[in-house]
Amino acid sequence: EISACLVGSEMCIRDSCYAKPWDINLVRTDLFAATMSVQDNAGPTPVESEHPKPLVLIVDDEQSATKYLSKQLMRMQDRFEIRCAASAQQALETLHQEGHRTAVLMTDQRMPGMKGLQLINEMRQSYPHITRILTSAYGELDVALGAVNQGRIFRYQKKPWHAASLLPVLDDAIAQHHASRQNCLLYTSPSPRDRQKSR
Repeated sequence: EISACLVGSEMCIRDSCYAKPWDINLVRTDLFAATMSVQDNAGPTPVESEHPKPLVLIVDDEQSATKYLSKQLMRMQDRFEIRCAASAQQALETLHQEGHRTAVLMTDQRMPGMKGLQLINEMRQSYPHITRILTSAYGELDVALGAVNQGRIFRYQKKPWHAASLLPVLDDAIAQHHASRQNCLLYTSPSPRDRQKSR
């Protein structure tokens, strides 16, 4: 009678005993069976979440301000992740990599190079599902109201930022993102009547 067992972390073969000459194929079979038993008892391998957290992208050339805000928001919640970009170009590069899971883009209006509203106009063609927030430390209400009325932004947020008051705004923006995606799925999904016609 032949069986395989584990002693500590090493595997040994116990027999009654193997009669010489040993059958090398039988030994290999017992070793393989014992190894598979150990692997089966190890339990399931952890699997990454199929639904990663939504991403909030904050765009501002004042990197110290975005870094401080990001740390505050991450301490206050665990519902979404945050990325920061120091320019519109860097934001577009981030969207190229993670646009599929970006829920909210919050950008400052006055930045060197491409302005915030220009960035919004650039990205909303490729990423219409992303909720857009425009911010500024200056009194640019005409620009903000025009963007809101034209449906280009979800909200205008005046600077300076305060994490406690900004958090519910971001939660609302993420909810808007989810609603927009659901509506898009409903709009593009065929109706039961259309499905019957296609048969």
